Amino acid sequence: MCLCHHLGFKTICFIGKDLAAHVGQQYALGAADLLRAHAKMSAFHIEVPGLYGDTVMTVNSIHCRIIRHAETANKWKKKDSDMNLVSAT
Repeated sequence: MCLCHHLGFKTICFIGKDLAAHVGQQYALGAADLLRAHAKMSAFHIEVPGLYGDTVMTVNSIHCRIIRHAETANKWKKKDSDMNLVSAT
């Protein structure tokens, strides 16, 4: 994200893996076929907005990352209103 900003990109799209738990799953259906879950379901205890308007649960480390990205995005938007940040994670 910072490298793209430093290089002068005006549109930055975040693409990542599903890092939230929902209905007893740590990852979206099929996303964990090649990945092992690294945390127990009990570690997913922080509510965050879901893609479709509901809430999903996540872990502390991802929650901190969400907050940091939002703070950085807001700071950049104040400096450059043409900046377009999209989260597709």
